[in-house]
Amino acid sequence: MDLKDTIRHGRRLLLAGGVAAITALAVTIGGLFQSPEELLQEESQDPPLVETMDAGTDGGCDEAQDTDCDEDEARRRGGARALVRARILALPMAVRLLVVLPLWLLGSGLSIFASALWTAASPLLGGLLNSLLLLAALFGAFLLAVKAIFPDLPLKKILNRRTVPWLLLGGLALSVADRLLLSYVEGYGPVRNLAFAGGFLLLLASAVLSFARREQKRRCAEAREETAPEAPEQDELVVFDAPGGPIAIRRDCKGKPKP
Repeated sequence: MDLKDTIRHGRRLLLAGGVAAITALAVTIGGLFQSPEELLQEESQDPPLVETMDAGTDGGCDEAQDTDCDEDEARRRGGARALVRARILALPMAVRLLVVLPLWLLGSGLSIFASALWTAASPLLGGLLNSLLLLAALFGAFLLAVKAIFPDLPLKKILNRRTVPWLLLGGLALSVADRLLLSYVEGYGPVRNLAFAGGFLLLLASAVLSFARREQKRRCAEAREETAPEAPEQDELVVFDAPGGPIAIRRDCKGKPKP
């Protein structure tokens, strides 16, 4: 990598880091203020909270002061958020208007977009996760069943070009059928688990039996080829032209004439 590539790579890293930092700052500001009015309000003149401790006590709270202690604990927990808000509100109005307000608009827009996207994608992501779990369970059960029947069969022969599409299509069809029945068929909810388990077992049994039948046929064909007797060697009939007419001589596979 030469100097120009290094400089170009460094610029890209700086640009990506700057975009990430601005986005994080915008989202933080968008979460601190609910509206532009809160951002552009005048700085609060309330005196800061100062904690005091009585010299005659150990700093704890007795039973009569439980409510006050809970309020103080809540204020201490929100101290970092309140401190950042105060720092931003302490900035000049021009800085808040020209710099902080665009960041707030960007952060609020990103938050709204992310929330809407998550709301819209949650059902789809849930269905996708269920389908992936179903396929994983189906493939795992298929491998265990086939390995129990044919222990010497390698994995690449089990998951071949015929079994993988069959399992994928069957699992997706079962998942889609379950979602459709749940959405459009009344009374499917109470028997959903039983019906889903029955469909899963039926799909698994059909895949295992089909694979076992093909594998058994292949092994029987190989066994017949190994035990079949070798075909007898055929003699070759060679015809020579002679003055008295053509003469036929039969030769064996080694080229020697036979009577």
